[in-house]
This record gives sequence, C-alpha cells and structure tokens, in this order.
Amino acid sequence: MKKALVLIFFIAAASVSAEELKVLLVGDILTGVVEPEDHWFNKKLKEHGHGYPFEKLSDFIKAHDVAVGNLEGVLSERGVQREKEFVFRGSPAFAEALKDAGFTIMALANNHSFDFSEEGLFDTIDALEKNGIETIGAGRHFKQAYGPVIIGSSSTLKAGFLAFSDVGYPVQPLVACSKEEVSWRIINDAKKECDFLFVSFHWGKEKAQKPNERQKTLARKAIEAGADVVWGHHPHYTQAFGTYIGKPIFYSLGEFVFYRTERNQEIAQVTLTKNGKSKKIEHKIIPIVIIDGQPQFAAPEDKDILPEQSAN
Repeated sequence: MKKALVLIFFIAAASVSAEELKVLLVGDILTGVVEPEDHWFNKKLKEHGHGYPFEKLSDFIKAHDVAVGNLEGVLSERGVQREKEFVFRGSPAFAEALKDAGFTIMALANNHSFDFSEEGLFDTIDALEKNGIETIGAGRHFKQAYGPVIIGSSSTLKAGFLAFSDVGYPVQPLVACSKEEVSWRIINDAKKECDFLFVSFHWGKEKAQKPNERQKTLARKAIEAGADVVWGHHPHYTQAFGTYIGKPIFYSLGEFVFYRTERNQEIAQVTLTKNGKSKKIEHKIIPIVIIDGQPQFAAPEDKDILPEQSAN
C-alpha cells in the first residue's frame, strides 16, 4: 500500500524570516438538485440544514488560511433554466454554510455557472460576496470573470488564484474559458502580482479516471505561463497526480460534496513558504470518502490510497 504523498518543490534560495500560507483544494461542491425536486440530497439539506454536508470536515477546513472549491451549481431562486441533462441549483443560504465551513474562495468557471442564465450567476456571486467568499472564473463582467484573486499584500507572501472552464461554453465573457493564448496571457499577468499562482481547470471527460492529452497540454502550458499549482475537476472521479518542471498538477480531485451514498475522492493540502527570495511548495493528497452526501476522512485502512498511475 502506498504511503501518503508529500513532496517539496524548491523554486529559489535565500534567508530571512519565513512566511507560510496553508491552502486547501477540494473538488466539486454540489449546491442542490433541480430534478427531481424531492431528491434525497435536497431532503438532507432541508432536514439538517445547509451545513449538513460539511459537518465531518469543517474543523479541518477552518485550519487552513485559504480553502477553495469548485461550486457545482448556482445559488439563486431566479433565472431561466437551461435545457441540458444535469442542472444544479441551491438556495442562496448555502453560501452562509460555505462560509461557516471555512471556505474563502469559490471557483465558478464550470459548465453549471449558467444553468439559470445571467440572473442565476449574478445571484450566486452576490450570495458568496455577502458571506465574504471571493469568486474566480466567473463574474458580472470580463475583468471580474478572468481576473485573479490575490491573497496577501506587498509586504507578505502573496498567493494568486485563477479559474478556467474547458467544458460547456464556446467563448463566454462572463465565464472564464480556457482559450489558449488568451488564458496564457492572463496567467502570465497574474503571476506578476503574486509569489505563487494557483490555476483551476474544469476539464476532461466525465467519469474518466485518467487525464487525457488535452488536460496534460493545458496543464503544461499553464505552468509555462506562470502557474505554480494546477488543479482540476469535472470528471467526478479522481485522476493521477503529475508534475511538470517541478510544479504539482492535481488532474482531478473528484467531488467534495455530491449526492453519493459512498464514493472515494481526494482533497489536496498545499503549504506555501516564502523566506526572503526562497519559495517552497509542499503538498499532501488526502483520501476522503463521501457517505450520504457528506465528505469525511477515509477509513484507517484507506488513508494511504492514492491514484495508481502517475501522469506528467
């Protein structure tokens, strides 16, 4: 059985007093099911409250300086429903549960951001902002959708966050799409504003358990453009961990909150350290299991399970 994977990447060297930032990355967070309306996941939220999915791991989430997830669905009671197989929507009150659980940033660049038109998207952003949660990958205008969120200040360690969707849309000014040269310029510009840059991609094929060539190409190009950590979601299953020129790539962390009675997934803990001109990235992949819609640490015998293959 494989042991928990912890890698340290050294990017430069020097010495002064060190600064540290702990970041938690998770996969898809379901907001609610539209059809059927009486889905058991919706019933759980109605019976136990919107904080139900996070009860097992909220203390762990709060132990991080930054916690980021992919919001799978809108938070709105308005908007025109798109005609598609899977449409997800939850109450704006779900945003408060995200805040109480410890989340600080939500990635909205995915194929569900427009499930209920612009109204649904704007309501989602409003609900998150009212609860102090930053958004990446979608916005009321191009600059907000494609711009980075920067954590920190000029005198401290600064971490930047961007999100792009590679599924669901052709060209969309309100949802950041991974349109090669445009994306690389945005990443390059964002890196100039921070010490470390995280780039999220909603990509790949649903149910695929291995990254495809396009995912690998996007990851490598993003790193060449300035990304220090690349992480993904959309397949609903975990995929291999990879590296490129010393930078970590989490191809898919799978789901974090979803209507699963039981499914194994993963989360990633990334620790950033800056010591003068020296920068260090340490990461750990943590196995979890979703049981009755609630993510929790995997059973003791499963805690060391990691993807079998490594992809670069």
